[in-house]
Amino acid sequence: GVGNHYLVTSVLGIEEEKVHLLPAPVNTVRFSPEVNSVLVRKKYGIRDEDSIVAFGPHLKEVYDPESFLRAAAIVQQRMPNVTFMLLGVGNLRPRLEEMARRLGVRAVFTGKVPYSEMPFYYAATVVYCMPCYAGLGISALEAMASGKPVIGYEQKMGFGMVTEIADGVDGFLVRPGDVKDLAEKMLFLLENPAVSAEMSDNARKRIVSQHNLSSYVGEHLRIYDMVVRARGLPRA
Repeated sequence: GVGNHYLVTSVLGIEEEKVHLLPAPVNTVRFSPEVNSVLVRKKYGIRDEDSIVAFGPHLKEVYDPESFLRAAAIVQQRMPNVTFMLLGVGNLRPRLEEMARRLGVRAVFTGKVPYSEMPFYYAATVVYCMPCYAGLGISALEAMASGKPVIGYEQKMGFGMVTEIADGVDGFLVRPGDVKDLAEKMLFLLENPAVSAEMSDNARKRIVSQHNLSSYVGEHLRIYDMVVRARGLPRA
């Protein structure tokens, strides 16, 4: 991201032409819109007519799950046929479960999800929320590869992967801790399926073009070959 480039060139003092930052790779075959979306609904007894908004990947303070639940309560009042799925583990779970009951949020707490099953969870969702104060991580990119718009927090310094979201094009960025803004973005995507579908398509295209695993490996090999040539070393 922009912040990582700044860190390497300005803080560490490395010449810009010597810096090659590789975007995080995503297996765009494993994480795909073609994955079966029914399995997770069956596992948790969620009706076909209900939309699923997912939160992840951990129930920890840095991911701000409490703001997510408060925003979910606002959405739930307008759209009762929405299920909010909170993925992952963390010491906040008992408090969050009580909070969901108190706010009247139809919440499903999945606990730890094996990595091999994550494509099915992304496939079942309409929107993936990762309101993390530290920026978006790999799970956001996996959701985008699965063809899901992602809602995350703005990051002033550009650290993490937050710059991978083009706000209003393939996802939304909201002000950190702004419950109303978070709820409004959820509602917009749920109430405007045509726009949501377009943003989903944009998200998938971005990851395929910039983060697919094959390109990542190819770029690694290109940089390796460039270093070998520059130093006059024998190729492996």
